[in-house]
Amino acid sequence: MRKPAGGRRFLRFLLHKSDFQLTPGNPLFYNESTDVDPGRTTPKEEISVEERLERIKQILHAHNYKLTPQREATVRVLLERMEDHLSAEDVYLALKSRMPDIGLATVYRTLELLSDLKIVHKVNFGDGVTRYDFRAEGAKHHHHHLYCLSCGKVEEIEEDLLEDVEKIVEERFGFEILDHRLTFHGICRECRAKGIQAGDGPEEALKKLPVE
Repeated sequence: MRKPAGGRRFLRFLLHKSDFQLTPGNPLFYNESTDVDPGRTTPKEEISVEERLERIKQILHAHNYKLTPQREATVRVLLERMEDHLSAEDVYLALKSRMPDIGLATVYRTLELLSDLKIVHKVNFGDGVTRYDFRAEGAKHHHHHLYCLSCGKVEEIEEDLLEDVEKIVEERFGFEILDHRLTFHGICRECRAKGIQAGDGPEEALKKLPVE
């Protein structure tokens, strides 16, 4: 499906603005934020899983919810595998060995509750799968993602790359921006090293994978 021409013109406008720059002072993969974060660490502090869990428990209690064993187990899986951007099905499968009686519906309800309380937020990379990602408390915006179309790997960019773009949009359109999400779709470093290219379909990509 073709993208609207207006969108391309607006992008060109943004990219040609002299005040939109990515400089060494605005690194892509480093974040000095000191916001309270139930999901991940900052360079200035190392937070244990138990400390993160306690913060989440406090948020739940503040909204009159209990940290039930099922909810705690779900949160622990998310904390242990933060970089994996798990779906409800992923969490459910990871929990089956620990809690054989837990159901997918219970996991889904827990994840939706965490999303409603803004402990996690939902991300979708265009493949029809909803994933859940921890978000920083008090953070104005989400971090951004790199999504590999070949292997499905997800990488995070912690730095907010669109601050200058937001200023341009607000000044040009008088639009107050409350949030934004940015996902780059392409081929990751590992897949490119295997010779996989952006135009390869699933069959072509599989043929280029090394035989183990």
